[in-house]
Amino acid sequence: MRKHWMAGALVLALTFVASHVRAAEGEALLKQLEPTVDKMLKAYNDGDHKTFNGEYAKMMAAVATEQMFTNLFINMYKKEFGNYVSKELIKNETVLTGDMPLLVFQAKFEKNEKIKVSVNFTKDGDALKVMQMRFDKM
Repeated sequence: MRKHWMAGALVLALTFVASHVRAAEGEALLKQLEPTVDKMLKAYNDGDHKTFNGEYAKMMAAVATEQMFTNLFINMYKKEFGNYVSKELIKNETVLTGDMPLLVFQAKFEKNEKIKVSVNFTKDGDALKVMQMRFDKM
């Protein structure tokens, strides 16, 4: 009986340690990726397609074009939502593990204070680069 109790306690302790290690790794990954999101949102506000598209993974080159930026982000999102103002991480929708992390924010824009900004990342060589950024009404 005592052996079972000790084994159970050991499993709980290891689970606790592993979850804290994953949480610390997730926080480090968030600190690494969030500046990319901030850079893209600033480029969105500035209408700077070169900076915005420069954050996309190489595999997205065919769609990360000036035309896509203008049609989707300027003619559609900016007309409907206005400029980006601020954001807050939605932790329960964010995935900070693996080679394809996902950051999800509730963002405030000039014309709408509840926009979900989702940013998918993918491995691009040794770096994580943007695969997709989208804005959705909440």
